[in-house]
Amino acid sequence: MAEHHDHDHSHPHPHPHPHPPPQQPGQGQPQMVQLTQEQIAQLTPQQRAQLMQMQQMRMQQQQQQQQQQQAPAPRADPVMQAIIDADFKPVSLQLGGEPTNTVVVCKPHAKETCAECKTDFAALNQLTKSLINRPELAFPPPPQVQPPPHRSAAITKTKEDGNNNFKAQKWVPAIQLYTMAANIAASRDLWENSQLMRDELALVLCNRSAAHLSNGEPEQALVDANLVVQLKAPWGKGHFRRAKALAKATATGAKQLEPASAETDALLVEIERALQKETEGTAPAGEFPMPIAPTEEPTSPISA
Repeated sequence: MAEHHDHDHSHPHPHPHPHPPPQQPGQGQPQMVQLTQEQIAQLTPQQRAQLMQMQQMRMQQQQQQQQQQQAPAPRADPVMQAIIDADFKPVSLQLGGEPTNTVVVCKPHAKETCAECKTDFAALNQLTKSLINRPELAFPPPPQVQPPPHRSAAITKTKEDGNNNFKAQKWVPAIQLYTMAANIAASRDLWENSQLMRDELALVLCNRSAAHLSNGEPEQALVDANLVVQLKAPWGKGHFRRAKALAKATATGAKQLEPASAETDALLVEIERALQKETEGTAPAGEFPMPIAPTEEPTSPISA
């Protein structure tokens, strides 16, 4: 009976059985090793089958790679390509704005906004300017990043100063402060939350509309009130300001067209009486109250 001896694997085998190297993590295909005929002869049947399988996989992958390299690019749908080409209009542009040359303008007329070329690079140039003024930003931050609070604080402080002048019936300083607050709100970076800017502008312009109306400038008050309605359509205060400004502006215009109209005079007297009672902080019973104090904050959310 033949004596069976177990091989001691702690020492090198005189004829090692080469195993196919394991596939490295992250590699898309197995790595092959070159074996000599003598090494192949030492393989077990199972190892030979594994080796042949790996060689076949390797050949299939090489064939697929060759086919992908030789395959022609898919042809575009002619109809879709025609639709895309129909909207394409080449634009001639150049860089201007010395000394930095960072302003995009149309090449024929060197204008940022050109009606003849039908081009408008204002938004692009504003974005470029914002990035140049913020060298710490390599690119615009993601939307979830909150903007620095100092701008909102400056808007609030300037608006409150305008409110104090409004309460003291200093209309011109109040208008100037509201204008300053509106400019600060409108100068937000283009990547910041546009809804925040719209709310801030609506609030400040609503107050400025009231100041213009109190200063005897119904047309300017109507312009501001119209902007408030555009920025914050669901907000009743904007419509209220527009109704007041429209009534005064329309009656004033009618008076200019027909100076001798008794009906227009009566309407103006009625409007002035209502505004005067607003100034005094009272309103007749049964009439719509018109508080003079400027709006402190929006009373209803704005829809998207």
